[in-house]
Amino acid sequence: MEYMEGNTMPRGEHVRQQPESQPGHHININTASLEELSQLRMVGKSRAQEIINYRNEHGPFKSWDELDNVPGFSKGMIEDIKKSGATLGEKK
Repeated sequence: MEYMEGNTMPRGEHVRQQPESQPGHHININTASLEELSQLRMVGKSRAQEIINYRNEHGPFKSWDELDNVPGFSKGMIEDIKKSGATLGEKK
């Protein structure tokens, strides 16, 4: 087998790296503060405030689909947030 210099994997063999845990892993979307929500991947302070505004107006999120009603969120972003370990408070 031929190896690339400085690599322990055979040439042409690639392994998809798992994303490292993001700060904010296991944040409960329904109870998190602005600062905690801001730590989630792709959220930031502006989107975190939108989550809080939505929670204040509509109550806690009952499903992940509801997050799609929050301005600035797409289904893809919601999937990324779920994969990061964030929760709606449900038991895992």
